[in-house]
Amino acid sequence: MDDPITRLVHDAVAEVEPTDRLAGIRSRVATRARHRLRTAAGGTALVAAAAVAVGSVVAGGPGDDAEDPAAPPARVAVPAYYVGDGVAGAVLFREFVDLPASVPRADRAARVLTGTPGDPDYRTLWPQGSLGAVRVDGGTATIEVTDPALAERPAGMGDREAELALQQVVHTVDGVFSERLAVAFVAGGRPLPTVLGEPAAPAVARADGFDVLSLMSITYPYEGAEVSGSFVAEGVNNGFEASALWSITDASGREVLRGHAQAQGWGKDRVWWPWRSEAIDVSGLPPGGYTFRAENDDPSGGTEGLGPASDTRAIIVEPAP
Repeated sequence: MDDPITRLVHDAVAEVEPTDRLAGIRSRVATRARHRLRTAAGGTALVAAAAVAVGSVVAGGPGDDAEDPAAPPARVAVPAYYVGDGVAGAVLFREFVDLPASVPRADRAARVLTGTPGDPDYRTLWPQGSLGAVRVDGGTATIEVTDPALAERPAGMGDREAELALQQVVHTVDGVFSERLAVAFVAGGRPLPTVLGEPAAPAVARADGFDVLSLMSITYPYEGAEVSGSFVAEGVNNGFEASALWSITDASGREVLRGHAQAQGWGKDRVWWPWRSEAIDVSGLPPGGYTFRAENDDPSGGTEGLGPASDTRAIIVEPAP
């Protein structure tokens, strides 16, 4: 049976490497009502979006939405991969994009990949409307490229950007369909031997995550999240001794809070490991805008290597209820 609660939560957390913890989504159901949805082109980047739908089902029970015209429509949180600046150059970060559950699964990847990321630090390399529906057959997903000119590399796009553009699609399709898939690109139903000047036939496989993914990516808070009292942050990373450090800075750049979170693991046998903080108490902060930052621990203190991978989110602290 297609249980709506299971389906909505699964849509929110499904990502092949790794699947985020179900408890993380459930823990936000109780607090989600305090956060207003922020719309953006192509959807709103909200990891807690699925909790809206799950919460409405839990609160009312099956059938209540059909009886209550004021009930909010069901939403799903789609994992999307966008390009951002890492310590060694451009890498992919993951962001959850809120879409109506009525959007067919086949259309979700194109919708988020050609939309505007919620976090302004991220960008997509796919023009609006340049991708179409996805069809899955066995271990291969086929996606339509609506502009055949994209078989060639656009002027000004380098090798790294072209590689990341293809991996944006592969990783996002994997997340949407909750399985590891190679992606074949077609235009007008015909296979494209190259896409953005990169070899694409017969299909593009998922690259080594250590080559293309940021080793720190925040899942919650989402960009523009409104928090009060306390909140729990979480994400995925791969850092020294499974450490994830967090801090909050005010509008002047002054650090006002800092702490530590522990990931479930670290090392080369997996690219991303889920981490989760303890409750972060912001009740003593004046209301206003702040920046939440998560980064990997750097045992060298900055004397070796390029520095720790990091990610940031703008948050809004509201008065405690």
